Amino acid sequence: MKTIPRFIAPMTFGESFAALFSSGSYGSAEPGFSKRFAEYLGVDYAIPAPSGRFAFAAILQALAFPKGGEIILPALTFHSIPQLIRQAGLVPVFVDIEPDTCCIDPVRIEAAVTNKTVAILPTHLYGRSCDMKAVGRIAEKRGLRIIEDCAQSCGGQWRGRKTGSIGDAAYFSFGPTKNLAVLWAGMVTTGSPEIAQKASAYFQSLEHISAFALSRRLVFALAMRFVTQPWFWRIFMAPALRWLSKKKIDPIEKLTAETPGAQNPADRKAGLMPSEYQWRIGFSQLAGLDQSNARRIENGVRLIELLQNVEGITAPRPAPDRENIFMSFPVQVENRDDFRQRLLALGVDTATGYMSVCPGMPEPDAQKIAPAAFEAMRKMVHLPVYPELSSADIERIAVAVKTVIIPN
Repeated sequence: MKTIPRFIAPMTFGESFAALFSSGSYGSAEPGFSKRFAEYLGVDYAIPAPSGRFAFAAILQALAFPKGGEIILPALTFHSIPQLIRQAGLVPVFVDIEPDTCCIDPVRIEAAVTNKTVAILPTHLYGRSCDMKAVGRIAEKRGLRIIEDCAQSCGGQWRGRKTGSIGDAAYFSFGPTKNLAVLWAGMVTTGSPEIAQKASAYFQSLEHISAFALSRRLVFALAMRFVTQPWFWRIFMAPALRWLSKKKIDPIEKLTAETPGAQNPADRKAGLMPSEYQWRIGFSQLAGLDQSNARRIENGVRLIELLQNVEGITAPRPAPDRENIFMSFPVQVENRDDFRQRLLALGVDTATGYMSVCPGMPEPDAQKIAPAAFEAMRKMVHLPVYPELSSADIERIAVAVKTVIIPN
């Protein structure tokens, strides 16, 4: 029986080895990649960062908001984002999501604005762009800054404009499971020379990654690629996951997920600037990004077509203008643990994701603020949608889902 992993790490063995021997003097890849990335997005500046969280921290410092200023962000977010806001002396203000997109609800943004609000942080979650027309209208009306969270939307578009080129500034994450994977690097993008200069200054005191630390990252990333090779996954990983799922254990999530509060996201000692080698990989990844995103879109649109009328499952809402690059394909079902276990028995591996609802806020208060986000998290399962999947694989995933939802 063919088995389908929940993801395949984008960085290939060939890319990793080619980067070792690519031509160019030391130090040439970093500015070259930054320029290429800025041109790709259509922005004036792209500033390399150790990670997405460090890129966000640099933006907050560059914008120099007054202490106590409020930043509006979606209730469904990565746990380190509100931590960074608080550590900058600012206040995260959570608003609920649109249930059928998982993106921030513009209607609730409007209601959350106060005289202390300084910025809006729209998160293009799971590859889907937010309603930037509504966000922009509110920001212009109230004199607010827009910081785009593009950690899951690299190459995505909103009405013909790349995400990361619409707000005052944006941050990207290039972790090993992202669609542009550069061994945990990040990027700040902006059209403002002042923000660019201050963000660059923020990173100047950080150390560059050592050869040993880089080697560890490379081994981890290549191991992720190796275990999802079809033969290895079918013979070893799939049986192990099926057995462990009966004990309510997901070793992949335990290995890759970060426990909230496990580390200080603003710890500058942990900020290691990317190496020449990483940006060489970045060139290769960027060259194929549009093609891989196009395949993601094709797979995601087909899955929507196959699942949109199936009772018992809520699939993502269709999006016009290629506004969803399907970094993942979140569906909502009841009894998600049982759903995942039964899908796995049919050869389809899934994930629950690593977002949190109103991180750092007491749960009863969070449930009142964000009922849609809580409901989504309770039911959410991410189906495979990555570009390596064939049309036949997508059909097989849909058949498996229907079999589980509507048993014979």
